[in-house]
Amino acid sequence: MAKKKKPIMMIVGALILVAVGYKFVLPMVNPSAPAAALGSPTPFPGPGPTFKMEERVLNVQTTGDTPRYAKLGLGLEFENLDATFNSLAGEARLKFDEEFASEFAPFLPALDDAVITIVSAKSFDELNSAMGKEKLRGELKTAFEEILGEEHKLTSLYFIRFVTQ
Repeated sequence: MAKKKKPIMMIVGALILVAVGYKFVLPMVNPSAPAAALGSPTPFPGPGPTFKMEERVLNVQTTGDTPRYAKLGLGLEFENLDATFNSLAGEARLKFDEEFASEFAPFLPALDDAVITIVSAKSFDELNSAMGKEKLRGELKTAFEEILGEEHKLTSLYFIRFVTQ
């Protein structure tokens, strides 16, 4: 009986080694292997692709009779899931940026609505403080993550332009 168990244990051990190698060693040896073959996608180091939202001028809350406005431009940085992204230059980079931006067309109305709703609910004084800007950044990032879902992992939200008047 002990002789029959030995080959079975060796086969089970070999299968475990293959599974561990596939899960942990293969990604280190071949970092550009297709994400589907590796399970969940692994982000690559360095900055990820960025989508720039169109600048807009928005009304903000005020306590006086003088209308107040905020001019806002946003940049959304996403996880870098493409091994070649940081090495792209010239025409190849322009083509990548164009294709990446086209992925957001279906989301733009909802993203715009979130910006308008959240920013217009803020007071002029809130938007003029550093803490208010950071709070706004967090609220926008949370809203955008809900809109974009798991498919587009937002890593950073940048204020490209931020002017109040």
